[in-house]
Amino acid sequence: MYKNFLKTVIISDALSAPFDTLSGGHIKTHFKNITSYIDAEPALKGNMQKWKKPSMYTYVSQLMIITAIMAQNRNFSPEKFLHIITNSPDIENYNFKFLRNPEYLYKIASSDPDYFSSNEHNNIKSSFLPFFCAVMSFFTPGNSAPIKDIFHYCRYFTENIETIAYCVFTSYAFYLLKTNSLPDAITGACSSTVDFFKSNQPFIFESKLNPDKLIKESESVEKLMRLIITKPDDGEKIIINYYNALSKNQITRATIDDIRTIIPFAICLTLNDKNVSAKTITESIFHGGCTHALAVYVSAFASLSSEKDIFSSESSLNNDLTNKRKISDLISLISNEKCAINIISEFINDEIPLTRKALEEANAKFKKIKNSASKKTHKKETREEKLSKHVVESWTKIDKARYKKEKSRNITSDGDEYEDS
Repeated sequence: MYKNFLKTVIISDALSAPFDTLSGGHIKTHFKNITSYIDAEPALKGNMQKWKKPSMYTYVSQLMIITAIMAQNRNFSPEKFLHIITNSPDIENYNFKFLRNPEYLYKIASSDPDYFSSNEHNNIKSSFLPFFCAVMSFFTPGNSAPIKDIFHYCRYFTENIETIAYCVFTSYAFYLLKTNSLPDAITGACSSTVDFFKSNQPFIFESKLNPDKLIKESESVEKLMRLIITKPDDGEKIIINYYNALSKNQITRATIDDIRTIIPFAICLTLNDKNVSAKTITESIFHGGCTHALAVYVSAFASLSSEKDIFSSESSLNNDLTNKRKISDLISLISNEKCAINIISEFINDEIPLTRKALEEANAKFKKIKNSASKKTHKKETREEKLSKHVVESWTKIDKARYKKEKSRNITSDGDEYEDS
């Protein structure tokens, strides 16, 4: 189960990241199907700052691997997690250490030692934070999910109520999927999340959070999830109505960058596919929007609920994955629960040259587009400019006729020729 989970998420991460933030219609216009790692450059419209190297997994897989190893060694310290990252080797002209396309969690890799000593980090709201917390729950040895440790870990990075509620819910869901079907795991995770916040109010209060708000949010999550499980075919509509009732910003799609839509929608897409496969994940990309997070969550729920190697028959996705041999060896070590904590530093050192190469390629493409854009372009003429040009050209023809006539007259009179000027 561990092996299939890690492999499925890493491939899905690499597959979906290049399409992130593109609209569904835009993706469908440029790409009819996705069966291999695709360079999204044709769909970026010159916005090469969004370009990501095809077949290259991102910070999501990198931090998932680190989190899994720490969980197996029962190390739940957020301080230790940050120490590992901020003390890793620097890459010249790059602020994010070994992390590739870090986006939401980019400040984790900040070289500023004072950043995490301030309260600023409490505002971090990441679509992937519940995923990392859930990975911690899933890979922790034992017969129960370490939810108090996970709560402490999550609380270190954020005080956002919705994020914390979904961190606890997703952690329970991943853990329960070890022995339950997806509907049962989701139902159980809802009940366990509400119970956790109700029964640990003093503990939560000590963390400087309002227990009542977390209880209310967890009950709201439970209500939404029960509706989804009952009518997964209407899942997106249910999610949109749920979100619009809570937010001033009205939405029409469930693929916006918000955990209150992405995680429920990922569950919907998995529930709606009775025989999950690689297509379950690739089809999620065509929904557009926050495609990266959506595909990662779909891959996680699909892998855990099916207990199979979803990409086993996809030879190109398996063979063309960047760094596939070392990743395969590392997955085997983690799956056999033989990963000592020092494996993390070895993994990071292996990742640095890959990140450097990806940066070089991205910079080269960006410079090429920038230089091309800086060349003089033809400005479209206005109607007045066209008319003005016509008048000038007309008078030029008359002038030429007069010039030829005058030239001919002078040649006839004195035999001297004018030189054309």
